[in-house]
Amino acid sequence: MLAQYDSIMTHAQENLEIAQDVQKKVYTDQPLITDVDQFSSPCSDSDEGQHLEYLLDNNVETFWHSDWHNQYDGDHYLQVEMMTEGVENAVMQFTRRNHIWHNITGWAVYGTDDPDALQDGCYHLADLTTPYANPAETITTEIFPLNGYKFIRFYFTENEGKKYAHFAEFQMYKAEVLHSETCQYNVMGDLATNLQAIVDELQDVERDDITIDNFTALKTAYDAFMQKFVDPTALREAIESVKDVASTIVVGTQPGYWSEGSSAATLTNTIEAAKTYDAAGNYTQAQSDKYIEDLNTQADDLYASAIGVKEGKWYYLRFAPEEMYDTYGWAKSGANAVINEDTGVATTPALFGKYLVVSDAVRNEDNGTEVEEAQAEEVGVGQTIHFFVPEVSDIQNADLAKFRFINVGDSAFMMQNKATGMFLKAAGSTGQVTLSVHPTLFDVRAIGYGLNVVSARNLTGSKQNYLHAQLANNVLVTWNAYTPGSNSAMLIEEAENVANDFTGEEFRMRILDGKMYAYCFPLEISAVEGQMWGVEKIEGTTITLSKVETAQPGRPFLYMKGKPENYITDATDADYDMTVFKHGYKLTTEPQTT
Repeated sequence: MLAQYDSIMTHAQENLEIAQDVQKKVYTDQPLITDVDQFSSPCSDSDEGQHLEYLLDNNVETFWHSDWHNQYDGDHYLQVEMMTEGVENAVMQFTRRNHIWHNITGWAVYGTDDPDALQDGCYHLADLTTPYANPAETITTEIFPLNGYKFIRFYFTENEGKKYAHFAEFQMYKAEVLHSETCQYNVMGDLATNLQAIVDELQDVERDDITIDNFTALKTAYDAFMQKFVDPTALREAIESVKDVASTIVVGTQPGYWSEGSSAATLTNTIEAAKTYDAAGNYTQAQSDKYIEDLNTQADDLYASAIGVKEGKWYYLRFAPEEMYDTYGWAKSGANAVINEDTGVATTPALFGKYLVVSDAVRNEDNGTEVEEAQAEEVGVGQTIHFFVPEVSDIQNADLAKFRFINVGDSAFMMQNKATGMFLKAAGSTGQVTLSVHPTLFDVRAIGYGLNVVSARNLTGSKQNYLHAQLANNVLVTWNAYTPGSNSAMLIEEAENVANDFTGEEFRMRILDGKMYAYCFPLEISAVEGQMWGVEKIEGTTITLSKVETAQPGRPFLYMKGKPENYITDATDADYDMTVFKHGYKLTTEPQTT
């Protein structure tokens, strides 16, 4: 009985709070730290912690650092003296240093009236979590109480195993916890007030003194309350997720844009109706579920109505230019150049506006990264792809930057490069993307602002995340970001005046003369030179091979360039040749059992 009592009491308290529709308001126009003298810390680093004023200078490149020279033994914290009276609740907002290592993810907030008190002489107010996503990001925490304390301390509790912390800006703002007058609690009347009264009454009863009558009264009131109660959280999350969709609709002619006359009116009307319904506080589960379904479906339908990629067209894939980041206020940290502070050399080039090109990343003499255009006739299976130059005219062979989408059914495409004839292959959920004759399947969808995301899945349908521009070496990889402003958001631009006249079956592999290779591809394969053997029949443990001109999709084969009598067993020191093969476009996604 007590176990059931504990569970019901917990859920009753949680759902009563939800029914009271607690609203949290942050007053960003009321900063609580207005003078650097409000900051103090005994653990400021002797080198990089001597300028607490950097926390108020609105400059992400300057920062405060707690001790990392092992000169302070205690737990590290930053302390703020409260100068504004009558503030009951606050949030903490900080901006990370523009640095990828050792970013703080957990805080413990304490209050005290003695600025020199030890931690056990302070009162614990809250624990805050600040998951790391990007350098230079600004994070606002949950609301926490101040309880009238003169000094508020922020201890660094989680930081990749380090004791210290560093950040560029630090601020606190006044906050309030409010209740809506039209909240569900008030609409429910006696169902809510009766349960609240019993919950309040039982707070004064020791757990061991709970009787069967207490339990029955709580359960009866809770069951009656739950017959009417509807948690609005999912509805509000649905409204929040689609509220800005209409502003992302941009008219244009390229994939990811919308045709003239496209409208988000249906979705906008549904959002307003759902907000009105939510504000009234009189819910039914069926109506809430209907709004959630309509909001999600209408948003999906609106994005699906954007202009898509077409077969018979060649396209450039381009990283969004910096002007788009400025226009829409997206964080630039994932796309900005990385500069070596000692040499001033960009060790990693910026991604803004660059086109996806079959290319190589190399180190220059100053230890920076450069991307060089590949030579199509030297490109073989396994070649990496990078974001290269901001102008197609700067590419000697523009076909290296042209890709087409070949529909293979079930909304999936193979992506083929024009200069090499090969297809894009994603190595896995966070791996590099290379050229291959073992295609990954891709789905393309608009995400607003003229941008698209291209999501990868292997031939068995397993998701492999999104094509993504990794800042290091500007290389194409897969990653799990898929929103506007992320490194997966791409412009897809049609290559003008390019006829779909590409036969494109030829591709190259690095082959050693005299070595025997075993291959299996999901496409039809034939050899321009050398010999191929496929399976003729299988009898027990005996496999009979015969020469074939073409290996069928999904069937293994042996290949040798040169004569069988010139077979070599140790090929480690031999020189390979770029050897030409041909592929077909018939693709099998069915695994072969034999």
